[in-house]
Amino acid sequence: SGLVALPIESSALEHDSSPAWIQGDAAQIQIALVNLLRNAAEAIPQSRPAWIELSLRAEPETWCLEVADNGPGLPQGLLEQAPLTTTKAKGSGLGLFVVQTTMENHHGRLETATSPHGGALLRLRFPAQAAP
Repeated sequence: SGLVALPIESSALEHDSSPAWIQGDAAQIQIALVNLLRNAAEAIPQSRPAWIELSLRAEPETWCLEVADNGPGLPQGLLEQAPLTTTKAKGSGLGLFVVQTTMENHHGRLETATSPHGGALLRLRFPAQAAP
């Protein structure tokens, strides 16, 4: 079936003090997160062991959700210069465009950086909300 199981490390996805409340469309946010995880999995060459990490942390007035991998990374300025660009052989760049649009719809931001393992680190910053 072509499916491969990849280990995903997670850190701080549960907070004892309070839940990570954000206001938004759950389906849109889920699609954005799935796009980031799929991009990470597809970017890692089969010749190396895969490393993907999902983390969540509270920051002043925001929740920061990160997806990091050990793939080839992203070029600097990719989102600003050409949001529909891809670094994958069989990609359209639409996945990151969907994530960026989702973050704009939720008054948040998508940021790119380099992961601790030299791959991509994509950071979703959502405005924190008071508990319902």
